[in-house]
Amino acid sequence: MKTLSAILLLSLVTISYQSFSQSDSLKRRELLNAYTDSVVHACTAAIKLNPKDEYAYYKRGKANFDVQDYEKALADFSKAIELDTNYMNAYYYRAEIYLYYLHADWNKMDEIKNNPNLR
Repeated sequence: MKTLSAILLLSLVTISYQSFSQSDSLKRRELLNAYTDSVVHACTAAIKLNPKDEYAYYKRGKANFDVQDYEKALADFSKAIELDTNYMNAYYYRAEIYLYYLHADWNKMDEIKNNPNLR
């Protein structure tokens, strides 16, 4: 019953989120954060019931990825992969995070290279 309630809540939040116009970016961000909190809460509850639920780890990771909480997302994608080595979506988003950090490091290297005070 709790799972059904969580799914219904997530559906309502998703519909509400999609109904905002592009000009309502602050409201969209607030709603996205509320949606993310709901997904994280529901997935955490599912993981407590079944710690080997790779889909729950993936969905929680995706929710954190969407709000750019990459450290938590990376941990969840890695756990999903540990539980199911064929979970391609988890590999994809984990690679996206690695590329983000790699790109960030390249930017830092450019900053150091171009600034004599940082050498």
